Amino acid sequence: MLVFGPMKRKTRKTTLILVLLVSFSLSAYCADTQDFTIKKIGDGVYAAISGDGSKAGSNASFIVGANGVAVVDTFIAADPAKELLAEIRKITNLPVRYVIDTHYHLDHTGGNAVFAEAGATILAHRNVRGWLRTENLKFFGANPKPEDKARVDALVLPDLVYSQDID
Repeated sequence: MLVFGPMKRKTRKTTLILVLLVSFSLSAYCADTQDFTIKKIGDGVYAAISGDGSKAGSNASFIVGANGVAVVDTFIAADPAKELLAEIRKITNLPVRYVIDTHYHLDHTGGNAVFAEAGATILAHRNVRGWLRTENLKFFGANPKPEDKARVDALVLPDLVYSQDID
């Protein structure tokens, strides 16, 4: 038997509202949990593309070679860097031998510690070593909060630097 009238409309409205609320909640949950998407660019070459508003802060990439992995940039913090390492482990068990910092910005170097702890050598231009802890601090303004200063002070500096070319 079909029910018509005010009760039917009220039930439809309530159902629609509930469906919309659940949809929005799931969308927000998925956006919060997915910091980046791995895209295969070529044989052994992968890009980690940051989502809008993600906690990764930038893009990263990695190259799987015959003897190990080289990671290019490590996101803004340890958590997305750990996620990146987990994604690499889904593809290969080869060691991450190198991290290449393209520049000093926190959103590209904030996860260096994760990879250093995993045994990677951090490689960057010599200016990155000097600027990591000075120039990044400037992003927090004239009077950075103690936690922001501590965060910058904890950044892992490059192990190996170059000025022009690497032999």
